[in-house]
Amino acid sequence: MRLDKTYALGILVTLLYFAATPARSQVDQEKDLPVATQLLFESLGTTGSQGPRAVYKILCKDGKGTGFALDTGYLITNAHVVEGCNAGDLSVTSATGKTVAVVDLVVDDERDLAAARFDTKPVIGLKIDTSVKRVHTLVSTWGHPLGYDGPPPLLTVGYLGGFVFEPAPPTPTKTKTKPIKQLVLNAAINPGNSGGPLTVFDDDAVIGVVVSKYSPITLQAKAAIEALSKNPNGAQFTSSDGQGHTRPISEAQVVAIVLRDFWQMSQVVIGQAIHPSELIAFLNDHKIPWNPKTQDQQKTAPANPKR
Repeated sequence: MRLDKTYALGILVTLLYFAATPARSQVDQEKDLPVATQLLFESLGTTGSQGPRAVYKILCKDGKGTGFALDTGYLITNAHVVEGCNAGDLSVTSATGKTVAVVDLVVDDERDLAAARFDTKPVIGLKIDTSVKRVHTLVSTWGHPLGYDGPPPLLTVGYLGGFVFEPAPPTPTKTKTKPIKQLVLNAAINPGNSGGPLTVFDDDAVIGVVVSKYSPITLQAKAAIEALSKNPNGAQFTSSDGQGHTRPISEAQVVAIVLRDFWQMSQVVIGQAIHPSELIAFLNDHKIPWNPKTQDQQKTAPANPKR
């Protein structure tokens, strides 16, 4: 009987110890993160603070883009970001600098959307906002534009400027023909932002997927760059994709690369994002689970007061 009481007393003391010991807070856990990530997380308020934690940098061969986690455990990005790669080929890095594995990659080239399942479900994931958004709504996205390498994403802010119903932008190997609903953004979208989550500013629910930017160029100049890129003749050089893969490249192709880079760097502060209805259709087609932002989470105007 004394042994039973001693055992029970030991269990009680252990339970009281763990109850009195505070769990390691998120702030404490984030002290071990890269300095840039710590600074970003410290600067975030309580509203709209989960967005950057759900954003990932994606590398596919020599290309870079952005992706984001749904709260159902799936990574969403653009098809052109992962073009030419299988799930195992992708390098996916979180805002905390950790490399994560993804499996079961599915791609919809016409909608320019892709999804993969995280091998280990992330702690932070986003819902989808299905409500109609008005033109002039303040919107934002987190991503890894241009040569920015992170690991935390950068914020881009702008306005919803309008809508278009047209095919997604072509890639060097694929031409899209199916019109899809897209949002037009007055925002500084750049290469590398592709695949990022578009949200209402200071909110975490996804209202679109960033897909492209407007880059001014004449048809004649564009045709000239394409012709140079397909010319294998002339002096030969060796090109590297930064991951140890090399290939021969001609001087004409070098010129085309430089001209294309200058063209893509030009900025008229207009971009596009895939409409949430297209994202939902893509997810449903491939039986990928998703959660909507519930009605009680919606930011609604106060009711008219009774007179």
